[in-house]
Amino acid sequence: MLVTNAHVTLQCRRRGLPLQVRGVSGTWRVVQEEPQTDLALLTGAALPAHQLALSSATQLPRGLAVMALGYPVASADGVPAGGLRSSLGHLLRASLTVHEPEGGRANSFVVRNGQGQEVAATWDDGLRYFGPHQASRLRWLLEIDAPTANGSSGGPVLDSAGDVVGVIYAGDPQRGLTAVVPLEDLREFLLRAGVTPWFRPRPLTTDLDWRRIRSDAARAVYRVFC
Repeated sequence: MLVTNAHVTLQCRRRGLPLQVRGVSGTWRVVQEEPQTDLALLTGAALPAHQLALSSATQLPRGLAVMALGYPVASADGVPAGGLRSSLGHLLRASLTVHEPEGGRANSFVVRNGQGQEVAATWDDGLRYFGPHQASRLRWLLEIDAPTANGSSGGPVLDSAGDVVGVIYAGDPQRGLTAVVPLEDLREFLLRAGVTPWFRPRPLTTDLDWRRIRSDAARAVYRVFC
């Protein structure tokens, strides 16, 4: 089984094209699709026995070091088009956005106090900014400063233990920011689909080796397209 964005599966269906997974032959189908969380679960041909663990954290701290993995459609940073690209950054904030999974867009805002300092946004802030008529589309997303590009949608965001803390939703290359589906939404989505997330004990070592984390995770990250 593979997790991706609902806006990926929705666009393929709208175009009348079958879902494909690069490097894996066979038919793939959607077994769970939730536009409200922009997550989809695919099943199909057998994959190598490697999977990514989900973080067991109850709350992600601001400033958490993360790595984003995806398959951008254009070449960047020496990675050819369609190749696996990784980028490093940190968790900046939880932001409210008008959720548009059909287009993979995420519009967000920042709240500041009278001294110009950033403060946490509230649901009421979101209603005031976007308007009450957008309440049904209003969702929480995470913002990280690990840059991603078009085509990376559905890729995992990992912490320094190599555990998944979110799913790439949309990138803003001009600002170097990426919107991410939160960990809690991913956990609950999998449980609704009847899939028990895999958690593993936290490593005892504190050595940070992003190269090893990327190498391990790459075995479980695939390019989904149509």
